This record gives sequence, structure tokens and C-alpha cells, in this order.
Amino acid sequence: MKRALKSIEAKEEKIIELLEHGDEVAKSAFRKVVFYYRMNDLKNNRNYCKLIRYIYLNKCNMVKWVLANECNIGHTTLFRYRKEIIKTFYSCCEKQELSSEIT
Repeated sequence: MKRALKSIEAKEEKIIELLEHGDEVAKSAFRKVVFYYRMNDLKNNRNYCKLIRYIYLNKCNMVKWVLANECNIGHTTLFRYRKEIIKTFYSCCEKQELSSEIT
């Protein structure tokens, strides 16, 4: 699990780096991710957006169990949510790049 956690952290850092450098595909994908999870949070009473804010916007380096506590979720749920957010982001990036190739 430690290796998977480092992989997740590396992917999160890469996303943050892309956003900070103004990558247009990343910014567009991130907006879609936020919209998607805002709707998911409202519909299913989840805390994805709070997690997104802590990790990607505030760039908090808080201990993960504290982050899980702040979001009112268990640490295994935190791990799963983080993986889902990353997967959704990269799916949106691929879709964005594919649609720009078509047009």
C-alpha cells in the first residue's frame, strides 16, 4: 500500500504542476472534474469537493489521517476517493485531447 500511496501522491503532484503551469487541457479537465464531483457530492452526500480543495487548490500537506478526519471519511475511503479523482482527471484529459484532435 505504501508504494501505491507514493504513486497517488506523485500523480497528484503532477496534476498540481500542470495546473500551476497553465496547461489548458489540464485546466479544462480540472473544471470538469470539479463540476462532476460537485454534482456527485450534492446527489450522494459525499465530500469529494472538500478533498479536491485540500489537495489541489490549497495544496495542504496535512497528514492523511487528518485529511480523512477533516473530510469525515475513513482512511481507506480517502485512498479510494483520491484514486477516483485522479482517474476522472486523466479521463477528462484524454477526452479533451481526443475532441481537439477531431475538430
